Amino acid sequence: MTYPHIIRLRNPWQNNADQNPPRYRRSFNCPTGLEAHEQVWLVVENPDRVERVVLNARPLGEAPWDTKSCGFDVTAILTARNTIEIDVAGQVIGQTVTDVFGPVRLEIRLGPAAT
Repeated sequence: MTYPHIIRLRNPWQNNADQNPPRYRRSFNCPTGLEAHEQVWLVVENPDRVERVVLNARPLGEAPWDTKSCGFDVTAILTARNTIEIDVAGQVIGQTVTDVFGPVRLEIRLGPAAT
């Protein structure tokens, strides 16, 4: 496998625009065939409106406002079925994920001991 191996988390995203803050939610299965030397990162592009990222009810942190992307090592908290929630700032009625923030993906990377 070449690294990073990218898995794009495209539609379907659920949008709860009437919540405060507005929240986008999406479920996905854990990547299969992971080796002990591999890590899984959750990456959000263009996170300037992202307030908080949560995976499986565990806050991963706040996105830095001044970067092109933010990433979180989620290897230790992945389960067979996972749910990501992204809280955003401002109104989002009628907006898709890519209107509010950029693509979201999983990246399978070599862990530090494997490099």
